[in-house]
Amino acid sequence: MEPPVSLYEKSPSHTLSRTAFMMMAKGNECLKLYMITGAQMYVMMQLWENEGRKMTHKQIYSLMDIKPPSLTKLINQLENKGYITKRNDPEDKRSTVISLTKAGMLLKERTMEFGAEFEKKMFSGIISQDIKTLKKVLLKIQENLSKM
Repeated sequence: MEPPVSLYEKSPSHTLSRTAFMMMAKGNECLKLYMITGAQMYVMMQLWENEGRKMTHKQIYSLMDIKPPSLTKLINQLENKGYITKRNDPEDKRSTVISLTKAGMLLKERTMEFGAEFEKKMFSGIISQDIKTLKKVLLKIQENLSKM
């Protein structure tokens, strides 16, 4: 006989939280091969998507939903790994410009295949229309949360 399911476990919020936790845990486990964490990868993705533009700490922070000290820690870790460099903004001495290094660009090439394969496995057995609906629903949830 199976144990009873709590009201909390029946909640869509619980299912969403558990799924996000599992996705991050599995992603971090797989990313160990590249000696980078999911959070570090998220920072790198912001830089890759904005390649060729001057990116400051503040601009990266505005793209991500984390506290500035957490971003500073991630940026320092990525700099120590040789994926990015930091320098004072010549136009605004209070700002720091974050730039990709050659190693940071090579990481993009190495991890693009990983990302595609990870998503393929994660969405295995789910039809494309359901994936589109999921994205639409998740974006609406994000919008609702941002208004709270």
